[in-house]
Amino acid sequence: DDWYFLITFFNSNAYVLAAAAYIETVKKQYLCDLNESDTVTAVVTSSDTADDLHTLAYARTSVWYHTSPADMLASAICGECSPILPGGETWALKNLAGVTPVSPFTATHRTNLAAKKANSYRTIAGAGYTFDGYTVDGDYIDVQRGLDWLENDMQVAVFNAIANAPKIPFTDNGVMIIEAEVRASLARAVTAGVLSANPAPVVTVPRVINVSAANKAARTLPDVSFSATLAGAIHKVVINGSVSV
Repeated sequence: DDWYFLITFFNSNAYVLAAAAYIETVKKQYLCDLNESDTVTAVVTSSDTADDLHTLAYARTSVWYHTSPADMLASAICGECSPILPGGETWALKNLAGVTPVSPFTATHRTNLAAKKANSYRTIAGAGYTFDGYTVDGDYIDVQRGLDWLENDMQVAVFNAIANAPKIPFTDNGVMIIEAEVRASLARAVTAGVLSANPAPVVTVPRVINVSAANKAARTLPDVSFSATLAGAIHKVVINGSVSV
């Protein structure tokens, strides 16, 4: 279990849908290269592969449209962004070595891709850039990656606290040890850029007196919860100004 991103090379409709369905069952992500012309020429609900994925609303698959499979757009963007630690990257507006911008690329193409939450590579201000970093459910690749990282970080931290102690007692003091690990993991997510520092994450743990006898007998601490806000990213800016003589 030492990998995170899946890329496939022979992308028929059936192959892509099977790979995407599998990835949805594991904490991984699938970057799917597509060169079907319907991806950009057909409107949403047209049942091309990109639209099929969008309809399924998968959270862990992203479509990368390019007319030339040899440009390997999905591999190129993965190579650009995956070395950056989760929380430190966005998958939009990346200039990629060795990838030619899609041409022709019309406003209709842009509209159809946006409706299907698919990504591509086009010329902006004279250079090639990716857009928009979506997963097919309309969220963003970096968001899913950051949350997967946070879940793993928190699981490892809490497990190590339990495993490395002679015992963590089922007392309020013991619960405080678990709470401290959860808070520390959230603080690391803030530092990494996954979560926002303002508002600060909030952690809630139960008082031991309120834990059921069944949970105590099973040595299971329930109802540890947190709330936090994503740090997100800026992709677009609206500027209003006035100039006078």
